Amino acid sequence: MIEAAIAQVRALGPDDVRAFLGPCIRAAEYEFGSADLAPFVARFGAVAEGRTRAGRPALDIPAVIRVVLDRVGVVEFDDCGVCTAESRNYFSYRRDGDTGRQATIALLP
Repeated sequence: MIEAAIAQVRALGPDDVRAFLGPCIRAAEYEFGSADLAPFVARFGAVAEGRTRAGRPALDIPAVIRVVLDRVGVVEFDDCGVCTAESRNYFSYRRDGDTGRQATIALLP
């Protein structure tokens, strides 16, 4: 999905694409079973495998996004570093068990 989004942005003109990762769940709170994690590690490398605070396998979404953005040539990547499961300011199904909504915004210069 990220690759397709970057391709669409580039189709509108800008070659130098910059990305910003807003709040999302982080590896410390995103436990993943080893079997479910294996395809991510195979596709994105060892950086996809994080650890929870308890030391269990976890998916490191920001690391995976960084790999994808590097592969498609994004020139700059900033990460706000906020975990939705840790911050009560953001929706987190994993933390609260309730559904909610998230949004993505793309801006053109």
